[in-house]
Amino acid sequence: MQLVGLRPIAIGTLAAALALAGCGGSNSKSQTSASTPASTTTSTTVSSTTSTTPAAPTFAVSSPVLQPNGTGPVLIPASYTCDGGNSSPPITWSNVPTGTQELVLFVANTEQGHSSIDWGVAGIKPTLSGLSAGKVPAGAVVARNSHGKPRYSVCPAKGTSMEYGVALFALTKQLAVKPGFNGPDLLHKVSGKSKLALAIFNYKRP
Repeated sequence: MQLVGLRPIAIGTLAAALALAGCGGSNSKSQTSASTPASTTTSTTVSSTTSTTPAAPTFAVSSPVLQPNGTGPVLIPASYTCDGGNSSPPITWSNVPTGTQELVLFVANTEQGHSSIDWGVAGIKPTLSGLSAGKVPAGAVVARNSHGKPRYSVCPAKGTSMEYGVALFALTKQLAVKPGFNGPDLLHKVSGKSKLALAIFNYKRP
């Protein structure tokens, strides 16, 4: 089955920040969020005198180790790639949507022509607010990535720069997947059907 990466998911589902990131250019924002496909979203213009319900807080994901780079892409330190310890970075999130039964996390290469799942974790409790570096919480299960390995690995080819996404899906039903589940297959299953928070980063390998 052909891999559906984060770039195709962006079509009709993610906010403008992801669309900008999907163009392979630089972006100054490291996180954005999206829910159902845009075709199901309605927009209403309200006058300044009309009382409205406050918008729900934005579902967002990020990492304290991601480094701003001026007007260039957000960068990840080499220590969280195959040029360092190749361990997963600390990841934090906020404003998990009401009704969420399970969180599923992916780290994926979003470059056109290079899309791959580099890490997948399912069964994350919605009461949690993040993952520690190199750790998976109790009860969570790790996917086989696009290389067939049940592990995290950010490792572009030497001398290349690649764009990655940290994608956190909020599911309203528990999946009950088993350890070593197929990460790309699960991304197919949950994309476009769950609320999504996304952070984009780049890594240039020496």
